[in-house]
Formats: sequence, C-alpha cells, structure tokens
Amino acid sequence: MNNIKKRLLSMLLTVAMLCGLCVPTAFAAESKYSDTEGHWAEGAIDRWSEYGIVQGNNGAFNPNGELTRAQMATVLANALGLTETAENPFSDIVGDEWYAADVLRCYAAGIMKGADGKASPNAPLSRQEAMVMLCRSLGIAPMENADFSAFRDGGSVSTWAAPYVGAMVKSGIVGGVGDSRLAPGVALTRASLMTILDRSVVQYINRAGTYELVDQDGLVLVAAGDVTLTGKTSANLLVTPAADGKALTFDKATVTGTVTVQADNAKVTNRDSKLPEITMTGEGSKVETSKPVISSGSSSGSNYTPPAGPSDLTVSAPGTVPGGTYRNVTIGSGVGDGEVTLENVIITGNLIVQGGGSNSIKLKGCTVSGKVIMAKESGEAPRLELTNTPNIKVEAQKPAIIEATDGSSSVATVEAKADVTVQGVQTKVATVSVPESASDVTLTVTNATVERVAAEAPITIAANANATPIQNVEVTDNLRLSGSTSVANVVIPKTATKKPEITVDSGAVAAKVEANKPAEVKGSGKVSNVEAKAAVEVASETVEKVTVTTAAAVTVSGTAEIEVAVETAAPTSIITTNSNVSVSTTQDTVNVVTK
Repeated sequence: MNNIKKRLLSMLLTVAMLCGLCVPTAFAAESKYSDTEGHWAEGAIDRWSEYGIVQGNNGAFNPNGELTRAQMATVLANALGLTETAENPFSDIVGDEWYAADVLRCYAAGIMKGADGKASPNAPLSRQEAMVMLCRSLGIAPMENADFSAFRDGGSVSTWAAPYVGAMVKSGIVGGVGDSRLAPGVALTRASLMTILDRSVVQYINRAGTYELVDQDGLVLVAAGDVTLTGKTSANLLVTPAADGKALTFDKATVTGTVTVQADNAKVTNRDSKLPEITMTGEGSKVETSKPVISSGSSSGSNYTPPAGPSDLTVSAPGTVPGGTYRNVTIGSGVGDGEVTLENVIITGNLIVQGGGSNSIKLKGCTVSGKVIMAKESGEAPRLELTNTPNIKVEAQKPAIIEATDGSSSVATVEAKADVTVQGVQTKVATVSVPESASDVTLTVTNATVERVAAEAPITIAANANATPIQNVEVTDNLRLSGSTSVANVVIPKTATKKPEITVDSGAVAAKVEANKPAEVKGSGKVSNVEAKAAVEVASETVEKVTVTTAAAVTVSGTAEIEVAVETAAPTSIITTNSNVSVSTTQDTVNVVTK
C-alpha cells in the first residue's frame, strides 16, 4: 500500500470520531474547549478546530467520546466530497434525518452498505467497522486469509471485516491497543484519532486559492477546486471529489511523492512542474502540460521512481479473484461459458467481459469506477450477477443478461448496443439507452425494474407481468411493446427526425403517448391516450383517446370507437375511415372528414 493511502486513512480515522464536523468556509472563532485544557491531545484538537473541520458543543469537545455510524458517514461524505446519492435502501432511515443524505452518498459510493437492509446510523462505530468503510472509500485492497494470531482477541474479528482489518494491520495503520489485543469491537475516541490526524496531514487545503507546498513527508490533502500549487514537497498529494469539474494547477511545483486525483472531470494543468505520473481514479479528468510529467528518472537531483499504480488483470479461465485493486479487468474468451467470481475487487477503470455464460460473471462487494463492457462474441450470453455492488454502468456491445441478488446492488445505466435481458425481483436499472448506431435491439424485462428507456434506434421492449411498469420511454425511432409490458409515458421528442411507429402488441399497455413530432400508433394492445402535438396516425382498436393540444392533423383508422378531444383553437383536421369518432371540442376550427 502506498503512503498516500496510509496517510489519508489515518486522517480520516481521526476526523471520523468527531461529533460535530463540517466543511467550513471560514476558520472557527474559538479553538479552545473547556474539557481539553491539559489533555494529551489538546494541540491536535485545537489545530483542526481552527480549520473548522471539527466543532465542539456548548464550549466542550468531549475528547473521549465515541462515534456513531451516521457521524462516520458524514465525515467520509464531507472529507471525500461525495455528491452522488442513491435511492434509500435502508428500512431504518426515513430520509429527513440530518445524516440521511450523507449515508446515502456513502451507500452510492459503495462505502457504507449496512446489514439486513439497515444502516444502524445511531449505533457506535467499532474499530473494525471503521476499517471496512475506510478501506472501501480509499480503494485499499482487502487482504484474504489475514492472520491475527499475534493478537489475543484476533479470533473476535468478524468474518466480513477480516480482509479489511487484515489490510489495515499489514499496512501498519492499525495495531494493538495494549495487552496484545486488537479490540475490533471497541469504539475509538475522538482524542486518539485527532492525534493521528495531526501527525498525518502536513497540509490541508479546503478553499480555492494559491498555496505553497509544505516540504515534509506526509499527506497534502486538497479538498477544493480552483487551486494552484507552487513550491516543492516530498509528501503524497490527494485531490478529493470536492474538486469535481474544477481546476488544479501545478505552477513550477515539484512533487516527489504520489499524486492521486479522485475528482471527476478535473482539469489538471502542469506549468513547467516536475511531477510523478498522476493517478486518475475519477472519470473524465485530464492533464495538460507545458512539459511532460515524468515517469522515471530523477526529480530535484534525487533518484526517484514513482510507485506503480493499479495494474491490469486478465482472467483466462473459470475461477475466483479474491480481492485486489486493479485498473482494468478482462474476463477473457478462454473462460468460455464458464463462471468467474470477483470478490471485494476494486476496479478503477473498466471490467471487460469477453467470456462467461448463463452461470454468470459474479461481482460480490465490488466497485467498478468505469463501465462493465459486455463484449462476448459467441456462445451463451453472459449473465452479470451483482451482490452488494451498487451503481454499476454497463455497456452491452454484445447480448447480455443483468441480475442483482440483493437490494444493495443497482445499475445506474445500460447502453444497449445489442439485446439485453434485465431479470430478477431485486434488479433495478435507472436508465437503458440505445444509441443511434444500434440495430433492432430487444430489451427483455423479467420480474425486474427498469425506470427509463431512451432509444435513438429501433427497440422492442418485452416485459412480463411481474415486471415493474416503466415510467418513461423516449424514442426517436420505431418502438414495439410486447408481452405484458406496461409503460406510463411514451415520448417522441422534438428532436426526432424520423416518423416513429409505436406498435403495442396484445397484452401490452401504454398509459400515454406524447407525440411532439409526427408518429403512428398501432397494434392490438392498449394505449389510453395519445397527446398530439404534431400529426399522428392512430388505430382505433389500439388507442382509446386522442388529445389535440396544438395545431395538428389526426388520422384515425379502424372501426372501433375512439374519442378525439380538441383542446386548442388552432385549426385541426381529423380524418377517419369510419364514423365511430367522437369529437369533443368547443372550437369551430375543427374539420372532420370521413372517408
């Protein structure tokens, strides 16, 4: 484990024990407390109070107090600049609690997963729970088969926590508490962690501006954007997600430690600076240089070789990968239709699936910062099975099956360039998109939830009766609803350049079709209402009602009774091949023609 992770873990462990912390915009007015004078951690407490990172309560700091799980979530969300939230999966959080947003941010990031559907926010945070959350937040690789025989109570480390606690012990960040005990279930005190923080972070930057680097070993923590750094330092430097979408400039600076950028879409500029190879763990961040960053050789006259970042991994045969941090992971074609399991694996880039079958590629407790790219050329379509793995982004270049086994797992997006099956009652996909380059994609939804579909190419949606109704389907090309598919709202947007055919097969239902551009609605299923904001052709056997809200022509085919409600004074024409059209309007600008 590199020093930057050790330093940041120490820092976050310290902050985590504070009961009233925030990310401020100004220094605290008072840095002394009634219960810290003469305390062995007084100096450390005062320093971080002046930064505004911690606060007391009624003039007291309670240095020997304990931390709850909710307070830890608030620390991590603030310290790392987490902004992305998730739908609440926890039965013991209503959503309006002071800590709810931070808990859900940590859940979305895969840091706080809870147990049995509960977050237990007000429970004291044990040492082993802190190790688990911090390892996840910083991408520390869990350690399999950890040996705690050096500790008298090593057998009391919980099985689920052992890989993380083992990694912390091996790194030297966590040791015993006396009498050869590890005390995994004991809560930590604020004072102890404030002292670790004081020793670990040599420079803390949480506001925009220009700063001269402190030349000491340790950690420089940048928790802000629009920051310019000058001078030199031997410390490791970490840029948190607080700098998302903002600038970080090295201006004639020299850094001989590591540089890690967790922020998304950050613009990192190197102005004639000597830097190591910068590790980007956030998406979309770029480095622009006036002189290239160094990858080896010397810096400031001293021998310097930057530490290697996460490496790529290729899995070429069925089996299990028991933990680790990797850049890109490829499930190779040599796996065939076999099964591969990734357990507690952190992937800073993409997971590329070229092998595997219906028995699945299983992700258990994993984090994938990039995409899961389903790209198996032949054989069974691989099944991506998610357990305790949230916020996955999938790109289906080839046919794929997606299934979650628990409520802690979720899929943010699926880009369907080929047929996709979403299955299982625990499976929830926020958005399925179909790019214009795709061809006749079929989305099959079995017992699962897909909230939104956006398609720029022809798509068939086939859902069974137990699937959750899809709320919104936006299409610029042909759409077919088959099986027992139920859609609340189908939209043809103003950007459509084609005239989509909306076909609703028997058994399928669309509550509403909103046509902002010309479209045809037909089939033997049911459409409750077509809102015509442009010319529409509808089959009376399919559509129960057409509502005209702007100047538009409505053409009705078929022999079934249908209502056309005209709600605009603009000229409107209704053309029908039968007399079973009931026109509801007070306007005299409606022209009804029966052929």
